[in-house]
Amino acid sequence: MICKITVNKKKIFAFIFALSPILSLYKIPFLEMNMCFVTYWILMLYSVFMNCVKGVYKDNKAKSIIWIMTIIMFLYIIITYFRKSPEEIISDNTSNFFNIVSLLMFITFMALTFYDSEIQRYYINYVKDIAIIMSICVVLQYVLYYIFKFDFNNDRGFLLPMRSLVLDSQHYLDVSLMVYNGLFRPSALFLEPAHFAQYCSIGLACLLLEEEKRVNGKTILVSAGIIMTTSGIGVLTVIFLWLYIYLINMDTVSQKKMVETVGGILFVLVVFVILIFSSDFFIQTMNRLLPSQGGTAIKGRIWSIKYVMDLTGLDRVWGMGYKNIPMNYSTGYQIYMTAIVEMLYCQGIVGTILFVLLYMQMMLKAHLYKEKRCMMILVLIVPYILGTSFLQMMTIGQYIPFLYIRRNKEIEVNEERDEKDRKRGVA
Repeated sequence: MICKITVNKKKIFAFIFALSPILSLYKIPFLEMNMCFVTYWILMLYSVFMNCVKGVYKDNKAKSIIWIMTIIMFLYIIITYFRKSPEEIISDNTSNFFNIVSLLMFITFMALTFYDSEIQRYYINYVKDIAIIMSICVVLQYVLYYIFKFDFNNDRGFLLPMRSLVLDSQHYLDVSLMVYNGLFRPSALFLEPAHFAQYCSIGLACLLLEEEKRVNGKTILVSAGIIMTTSGIGVLTVIFLWLYIYLINMDTVSQKKMVETVGGILFVLVVFVILIFSSDFFIQTMNRLLPSQGGTAIKGRIWSIKYVMDLTGLDRVWGMGYKNIPMNYSTGYQIYMTAIVEMLYCQGIVGTILFVLLYMQMMLKAHLYKEKRCMMILVLIVPYILGTSFLQMMTIGQYIPFLYIRRNKEIEVNEERDEKDRKRGVA
């Protein structure tokens, strides 16, 4: 008897898309090209072609809400980019016209790929699973470090297989120390705690929305994993997500249940504060976040605003051009800027206001169509725009699969009723 093995291509594609943060660390042998970038393009081109062949786009009730923002911001970026003379454009491979077009094409093909609801569903499930597995890794790293005294700074090779294929491995080693100034900051297989928090917070958002009982082992594990990395932006995001999910469900919570929940939260917070204020862990974490001679995590995120303040005239209004970020010549890398600072510097006041208005338009549309998952991801984006370098191609790609609305019957009925009312008015 011959056993026939069936391969679900959509599951494989979704899994590879979900692995993007880890794949992006590696290059393709002999080509010096980002493995994630090349793999994404191959999968997207194939998926879009197959979607066209199978008629996925015909009468598809799904609709990506990112199109209007993509087109308008692309036109704005093109116009402002060519304001600068060639001498004023930083010589960097992310600052040329080709890369602007690449970003547009990437977002376009990514959005078209996830019109396929099966790939989208598999992707979301894999993101949740990976967030859980990575959180378990963080817990294990804590056990190895504090109980077995494992030195991750010297023995981290097993977390980074095939190191010869790592893109810019020296820079990786420079920024990926797990023990920094005496504070243990695990990040599983991710480059650093902020990357872990950014990815796993997406998984946490999905778990909070889709689990029947929101306070369960999975949501607690992922929340704890993010907090244990000591990523400041991650801790804030966990609080942000839990508050948001609580607020949007307040109408279904009884007064007694609300009092019990608030009381329970306050009790846990009091115990947590007492324990943490008496621990070396708290002292080390505060030393990292609050002012000190060597600088802080907060200062590291906001100090580059001085480059925005130094802009004058039309440069401040229209910006310096897409990814035209100053170089730090002592390190050979561009100055670190969070997404909001980068927007103000590169796209100016006009571009930033335009982005905010288009973002609000997306929020309103998601709210109109009652797409809770889409709404939650849009809310989740806010702290990372404010606190991380969010405007990277691969990072944006992690959120696109969630930015869809699908017509529900209630909205269709309302639209039909409005249309009938308009016709009666004309008559």
